[in-house]
Amino acid sequence: MKTVKTYQNISDALLGQSWLGSNGIESFIPDEVSASSALPHLSVYSGIRLQVIESDYEAALKLLDDEPSQPKTEDKKVEFPEAFSPGDFKAIVGVDLALYVLSTFLTFIHMSLTPESILRYAADQYISYPMASLAYALFWPYIAIRIVAFFGLLFMKKWARLLYITMWVIVALYQLFASGYFIYPIEAFIGGLSALSGGFICCMIYFTNASLFFEREGANQSR
Repeated sequence: MKTVKTYQNISDALLGQSWLGSNGIESFIPDEVSASSALPHLSVYSGIRLQVIESDYEAALKLLDDEPSQPKTEDKKVEFPEAFSPGDFKAIVGVDLALYVLSTFLTFIHMSLTPESILRYAADQYISYPMASLAYALFWPYIAIRIVAFFGLLFMKKWARLLYITMWVIVALYQLFASGYFIYPIEAFIGGLSALSGGFICCMIYFTNASLFFEREGANQSR
């Protein structure tokens, strides 16, 4: 078998197969099952192959070049039939933002209630003093940049995806190199939820149909 063309979605691949069949050429879509699975949007990254036997390759190639063109995306309303709508995505980002703000707020509240002796002891627990000092110096800039990343996601800006993931990775490293601090159970629980929702968003913005919201400028506004 030889791949005559690669498509970005299963619908176009099936149309191509139908076009070849109507002209007497049998073709196969080896990726049809995976492309029609619960996560069809992943096929955008790998491509969906349309294959024919080698003896039909040249004829199929010519036929596909003459295949009737489909209406352009910009000529019709952009639809998002997959798992998430722009509204769903914004709601999840909003929840993540609320969890992060609440977790940070509780940290300051609990620190004000913790005895000074415990705070001093925790502050002396670190792997590297220079790294702990750097983490302390970057604490407020980090919060400001992460808030910017949150709002960038809410407005579906392309730059916000990389910024958000970078900030999410940095906070993991921050926990490793910063000095110790005292944490209450409720704060740990909310912080864990925030980390979980952040990881979920990192996956959404690259590996679900939510990635399309960033690739199609203004498409989310048409909903």
